[in-house]
Amino acid sequence: MKRFSPVIIIFTSTLVALPLSAGWWQTYGTEGDEIGLCVQQTSDEGYIISGHSFPLTGCWIIKTDEQGEIEWTKNYQEKIFLGGLCIQQTSDGGYIVTVGVSLLKLDENGDKMWVVQDEGLAGEMEWIEETSDGGYIATGMVLDLTAGDVTQLVLVRMDNQGSVKWRYAYNIYPDVKDGGSCVRETSDGGYIVCGWRDDLESLWLIKTDSLGHKEWDLYDTLSGWGSCVEQASDGGYIVSCDYCLLKINAEGQVQWKKEYGEGADLVYCFVQTQDGGYVSTGAKYPAGQSAWEARDPWLFKTDAEGNLAWERTYGGDRQDAGYSVKHVNDGGYIVAGVTSSIGAGGDDFYLIKTDAEGLVEMDEERDSAPALSWKVEHVVGSQIVLKYANHLNGLHTLIFDTSGRKVDEIRTVQPSGTVTWGKGHSPGVYFIRGAASPAPAQKVVLVR
Repeated sequence: MKRFSPVIIIFTSTLVALPLSAGWWQTYGTEGDEIGLCVQQTSDEGYIISGHSFPLTGCWIIKTDEQGEIEWTKNYQEKIFLGGLCIQQTSDGGYIVTVGVSLLKLDENGDKMWVVQDEGLAGEMEWIEETSDGGYIATGMVLDLTAGDVTQLVLVRMDNQGSVKWRYAYNIYPDVKDGGSCVRETSDGGYIVCGWRDDLESLWLIKTDSLGHKEWDLYDTLSGWGSCVEQASDGGYIVSCDYCLLKINAEGQVQWKKEYGEGADLVYCFVQTQDGGYVSTGAKYPAGQSAWEARDPWLFKTDAEGNLAWERTYGGDRQDAGYSVKHVNDGGYIVAGVTSSIGAGGDDFYLIKTDAEGLVEMDEERDSAPALSWKVEHVVGSQIVLKYANHLNGLHTLIFDTSGRKVDEIRTVQPSGTVTWGKGHSPGVYFIRGAASPAPAQKVVLVR
């Protein structure tokens, strides 16, 4: 299994700056559990991430700069079960976010402007986005309190102040659990909603007009639950379900279905690319490992017909996953998810920035020379000091004398830190390079 390590380069005035990789990763969390579920690049080139935390079951939102460094965080408690399933920046610079059965409008600093909540109902809103007129459309599930634990797929249309214009709950069979996962405004002014039926067992796709009246629906018992939908450039639709992508025409008929990975792998989210293809994220299980033993954040690219172009995994040796993927302005992608392999403990928010090929570092798969992820702090001295950051498996460098003979190597366990070298070695000129990197070696001088 290929794993990609992030690259954070630290420069000082004594060295010439090396090319900076287009990728990096960050984790955010505490000793408890936090799960990142949605991400979007913001108008200032930073990122907004939403998710939830345990045991508080709160909605946790993080605003970062373009390198993933935290600018502010907020936590909201709004009579919720799970929060932060979806967040989007709005045209006024603020944000709209789902928090349980509530919908919160925030200003640019994350402070609450208004809240919309269905009083007396239980459930959760899973998706919200701004519409072309500045209002909002949201979907999720609500609990029918008159019918036990039966849930209904709900669609809610609001104006820009949060006033509900209309609301519909859809349910074919009164004793079946249904829910909505994603909704998009379509080119004809209506909406396309994907979700699930039969308690996450089946896909339910609904096309409505601008007032929420159903025009057609698609019920598929073979593809699993629908997690994300987008209108395709030809007017049809693409839907992600379990480990599948489905192409649907404008009339609701399946044109093709492609499967990726194995039965336990999951596709959670995708975006359409400029070439008409799709980039999807999810969770992939390493070969030879059983389901839930370990899994990796998974990113893969297909062409317009769903044929696989490339795929990447980024995880450690425990439970990691990618839940949301978006385009970024430099042509790459940003992925939000969860990791228990690294971070502060338990589950943590995981943010992965990649280039256009899904890579997070310049390595042997790239045509250009790789960027170094470590730096020699003191080139000349009785001890040579190296500073490094964000190596998942620790730093590993090799040291050679002027004849090209390997005289030593440095191995660390910690992913970031400072190490010294030189004790027990004769004064002279040496060269240090990464053990698995074709980047040029760095010259150092050991003196006494």
